[in-house]
Amino acid sequence: PVQCEYYALEGLAQLLQTIELVQERLNEELSIEGLVFTMYDSHTKLSRQVIDDVRENLEAYLFETVIPRNVRLAEAPSYGCPVDIYDRRSVGARRYKKLARELIRKNQAEAQNESGQKSTEQKQENEEAKPQDSQNVGHEEVKPQDSQSVDNGEAKPQDSHRNDDAENVTESADADNKQFT
Repeated sequence: PVQCEYYALEGLAQLLQTIELVQERLNEELSIEGLVFTMYDSHTKLSRQVIDDVRENLEAYLFETVIPRNVRLAEAPSYGCPVDIYDRRSVGARRYKKLARELIRKNQAEAQNESGQKSTEQKQENEEAKPQDSQNVGHEEVKPQDSQSVDNGEAKPQDSHRNDDAENVTESADADNKQFT
């Protein structure tokens, strides 16, 4: 989150330097998921300047959703609950939901791109690994099916307890949500 305030820009610059140091020394794979503007006030010139400055330098990292300054967002923590329970119709709650959807879409797209890249790499590796002798010409290679393969439209699960775990998690989440209603 980047507050639309001057000192937030100073903090962002320091954070970016820290991330670079960590990448160099400890974790090359550390990355920024994205930046979201918060506490935006369209009536102030400062909010617009902060957005313009960050867009100029870090456009690739920005989420489209901007979270406005909102009284209901500020009140929710004092009542000990998230804003989507405190006042789900507030502008702030709706924007955070929009941000969540945007983040999910972004991660799904990245996952699809990665799986597509892996699939292409696997195909290339398989092509390189195929024997090139004349006896295999014209014959199909028979590949064994794994336990996750589909047979007659029905999935064959490898571990039957996985479904039970998912149901337990769902039941637990439902119970937690009932506490807030």
